[in-house]
Amino acid sequence: MAVIVLHQGQACKGCGAAEIGLCKSSVAESTLIVKNKVNAIPGDTVRIALDKATQTKGLLLAYVIPVACFISGAILGHIAGGALAIPSLEVLTGFISLVGSALYSLGKLKKLDRVSSMTIKEIVSDPAFLDCH
Repeated sequence: MAVIVLHQGQACKGCGAAEIGLCKSSVAESTLIVKNKVNAIPGDTVRIALDKATQTKGLLLAYVIPVACFISGAILGHIAGGALAIPSLEVLTGFISLVGSALYSLGKLKKLDRVSSMTIKEIVSDPAFLDCH
């Protein structure tokens, strides 16, 4: 494990952690504890990333599951509303399933934030990264 100082910049805008909310990319400088698989030493400029499994899980929790639950809840509400003669039941069931899945996903995302960590992918010598200090 290594402690790194992360300076906000262009790299944060395309980062998987920032996209799914695992990183607080709005602050100018932050400190992260990351896995050091490339044996970087203090002073090295490094590129960090989430592993693909964590990124995929976060995207599923943040976007796919709530939308899928909303759509399936609305469809089930439409079918049940027709069978029970309750007009516009799909609106209520779609909303309830969306809120329920969003609460579930937020809880799982918080847990994912606690148990996942970034990894140093490579040591860079690109001059574009050297002006970050």
